[in-house]
Amino acid sequence: MPQAVDSFLKLRPRLSEVREQEDGWILAFFNYDPKDMAVLGLLTELHNEGVISEFRREGHLVFPPKLGDSGPLDLRIDTGKLPGYFETYASLIGSNPDTPPQEFTVWEKNDAFHAGYAAACALLQFLKSKAEVWDTTGQRFFLVDQQAVEIPLTSYSPQQTATLPARLPSITRFLNAEHWTQTHDGHFFAKPVCVC
Repeated sequence: MPQAVDSFLKLRPRLSEVREQEDGWILAFFNYDPKDMAVLGLLTELHNEGVISEFRREGHLVFPPKLGDSGPLDLRIDTGKLPGYFETYASLIGSNPDTPPQEFTVWEKNDAFHAGYAAACALLQFLKSKAEVWDTTGQRFFLVDQQAVEIPLTSYSPQQTATLPARLPSITRFLNAEHWTQTHDGHFFAKPVCVC
């Protein structure tokens, strides 16, 4: 785990009113105590690494280590400086819909979402192996038999994946070309032929 992520995870339980924005920024409140030197060191480290880009007290910028008296601070956190960190499974899906990062941490703890995300990635990888047309810009691909079926990669939510792990074996078995060939004449989906 990258050092910045490890340091941020030490601070994260003390943040309140966390709001994740679509542009990758996290806004949060932190109740600052100037007597807690360990936390001041952590805040300073995260600021120096670019993770916490702004500290505001009552709308005014302040800079560590001089954060003033006890009280709430508004923090602006750059998740781009936290490789592999995601606040929610929705943000993980939004940036990595079909292939999980090699190493990642999701603050939102939910075993069903974790298993569902892994199953969704496995299903999408399987479907991509059957795709005839890829649109990497639009994050979608098409399955073509007698009609085209569009598969948008970012069209699912964590809640929709909760039951997918139990269903994945039957779905992939049904869509497997070998299984289809054994029961019908012809193939269900052809192999990739075009990347747009």
